[in-house]
Amino acid sequence: MRVTVRLAVLSAAVTAWGAACSSGVHVSSNGPLDASGDPSTQCVPQPTSQPLTFGLNTATNTSKADVRIREVKLVKPVAIEVLEARVFLLSSTASGPAELVGMWPTYPPNAAQLAASEIVWSSVHVANNFVIHPGATANLVLELSRTRDGTAGTASATEIHYSSEGRNYETTTNTAIRLAPSASC
Repeated sequence: MRVTVRLAVLSAAVTAWGAACSSGVHVSSNGPLDASGDPSTQCVPQPTSQPLTFGLNTATNTSKADVRIREVKLVKPVAIEVLEARVFLLSSTASGPAELVGMWPTYPPNAAQLAASEIVWSSVHVANNFVIHPGATANLVLELSRTRDGTAGTASATEIHYSSEGRNYETTTNTAIRLAPSASC
């Protein structure tokens, strides 16, 4: 499935909202939920500790059985925390490929930000206990915040704990996260 990512502009002074580079984080999955993708580090300017929206990761149920998300957490977090984890089911639209929620300077994205996209926020569900049906792809949407002023918040990846057919599994994304304490990365 092709997806489109919309990146929001934090302010006029910030010309690039996300910066990508190779991270070297190994994707691990011992079950049917695939959260792989291109390895990257996403750096987000966050001069304040105001929560922001981070929705660049996806997870696809590759099995013939439902998977139920049990927990979403950051891997090796430093001065960063997940305040809320949500999922948005992706599907192709009449106008083209599915669209990821992406990154926004607020959580949740405000009405003007959402109006510029095809995202319907009421379709974004709490991640814990959410069921992803066979063949479905979900966009993982995190409410993130730095926990220390003046310090970059970092995590090497996001880990999803889930169950399917009575067994417990985990999968790890390969997107590292850096919330920069200034207007640039």
